[in-house]
Amino acid sequence: MTGFYIVLVILILIFTIIEHETGHFLAAKAVGIKATHFSVGFGPEIVGWDRGGTRYAIKWVMAGGSVRILGMNPEEEISEEDLPYSYAEAPYWKRFIVVVAGSVANILLAFLFFFVLVLSFGLPTQANLNSSRIGAVTRYYPGTKQVSPAFGAGLKEGDQITSVNGVKARKWEDLTNQLGPHPGEKVTITVNRDGKTLVLTPTLLSIKTNGAAKGKLGIEPYAPRERYNPITAFWGGAKFVGLETAAVVKGIGSLFSLTNLKVLLGMKPRTINSPQSIVGGARLSVEAARRGPDVFLALMGSIILVIGIFNLLPLPPLDGGHVLVIVIEKLSGRKVDMRKVAVVSWAVIIVLSIIALRLAILDIFNPIKLP
Repeated sequence: MTGFYIVLVILILIFTIIEHETGHFLAAKAVGIKATHFSVGFGPEIVGWDRGGTRYAIKWVMAGGSVRILGMNPEEEISEEDLPYSYAEAPYWKRFIVVVAGSVANILLAFLFFFVLVLSFGLPTQANLNSSRIGAVTRYYPGTKQVSPAFGAGLKEGDQITSVNGVKARKWEDLTNQLGPHPGEKVTITVNRDGKTLVLTPTLLSIKTNGAAKGKLGIEPYAPRERYNPITAFWGGAKFVGLETAAVVKGIGSLFSLTNLKVLLGMKPRTINSPQSIVGGARLSVEAARRGPDVFLALMGSIILVIGIFNLLPLPPLDGGHVLVIVIEKLSGRKVDMRKVAVVSWAVIIVLSIIALRLAILDIFNPIKLP
């Protein structure tokens, strides 16, 4: 099934890129700015046709898509006839709509993932955080071929672990805190099963999590779920987008922090909150798919949201860089020399490419695992 999940993740990411470009394209059409080219894929055309002043094409390399909007390229020759329909001559509000439409499309797609998640699976209530009750026992520890200590010891769904090595466990956090420091060690756990007390002595697995070995039992928390109808699921999905957006903005803001600089230089271990490349995101998505469709939907929605919001950073050549140009021109009343912006764009591309390459290397040799 791993191969299927990999293909599924790749297809979703490709669709996300196409959908982003479609957002720009449809917005340009809606406000009367000419889009000269729209393609699915890259490279030579498989098939193409002209309609309404736009060249539509399907190309051989199915790795995304592209849109060419008249007047966005400062080197482009524009005829007098087409000038009124160019991006360069459009009012600020029209340019703004075209620029942000790609990210808006991504955010709407992320919302769709969250809506389906909430409608189909509901959301865990807070009860699972305040209980040490077991919701599921994994036969094989995720990502390994090792039988989980919990399965080997005979733990069952619905059991409640009340202590580890004599230390009481009331919440799930208590369990993880008490099991983590004992990788590969035998522990004594006290279990309440239907009012009866059992004492078990499993030997924990030693699993590396972000560079540090942790003791793992192979259990998941009891997670009762609240169910939603389509109307409440709509608001639940919207709330999910809001919460995830706040987390994404915070994460992107920390991308250029001193802490993450140390991570990039290998001076500090990575955590689940550390930035990742597309390699790491894809690998986590495959791992999430193995955990279940609900985990997969949540993670893919978050990744799509990251793509949309990252594109709004005020850095050329990202969409946010074009928004910055619009704001500068509006406030100053003067046109920005896009040739100079192009130079800045290349500098940004080089820096982001170096960061992306370094993150990809870390994701290959020191991958982050889902908690």
